[in-house]
Amino acid sequence: MKRITCNIALPALKIAVFDGCFWHRCDIHPSSVKKNTSFWMEKIERNRARDSRVRAHLAEIGWTTLRFWENEAVEAIVKKILSTVEQYRAAKLSPRGSARSLQNMKRAPGQFEAVDREVVSTDVQTVEQLPRVP
Repeated sequence: MKRITCNIALPALKIAVFDGCFWHRCDIHPSSVKKNTSFWMEKIERNRARDSRVRAHLAEIGWTTLRFWENEAVEAIVKKILSTVEQYRAAKLSPRGSARSLQNMKRAPGQFEAVDREVVSTDVQTVEQLPRVP
């Protein structure tokens, strides 16, 4: 697979974050162009198809993919990312976690993995309140 570019990568936690309403055609804010419409719509469809391939590839290699849209509140985005980080840390620190599952969480050199998943947490923190991720 070609190089994958994401907006935010947390390699130690194997979390990749992507966003963009126009280029990935958010359902709430569908892409609309006035000039060269067929070219741009085809390009955006190719982007979406690539997004699906990237998600599948990242999932195969153990990464979590989070996709956010420009219309989402920053606090909600931060909440989802923090919740995902907390879940990873809980799994890593859990006495039930096996050594093998922890090894699988380590990043393979030069690879990303991802799965879209809805993450919900009761805490909302502003960017200023975010803990530093080692």
